[in-house]
Amino acid sequence: MEQRERTAQLAAAFAGLKPEHQVILALRVVDEQSYEAIAATLGVPMGTVMSRLSRARAELKARFTARNQE
Repeated sequence: MEQRERTAQLAAAFAGLKPEHQVILALRVVDEQSYEAIAATLGVPMGTVMSRLSRARAELKARFTARNQE
């Protein structure tokens, strides 16, 4: 039960992310693509991939933490 709750909270936190953050996290975490592959897929420099991933992870963590404190 507790695992299902955490999964639901994580899904809700993910749903609240900007679409560009959702896409980049999905490509990296779900599809397990390399930074190079993500850059090629999105047509952006690898530095952009790295910065977007960093911001997306930070935002996801903040949203997830906020949901757990409710």
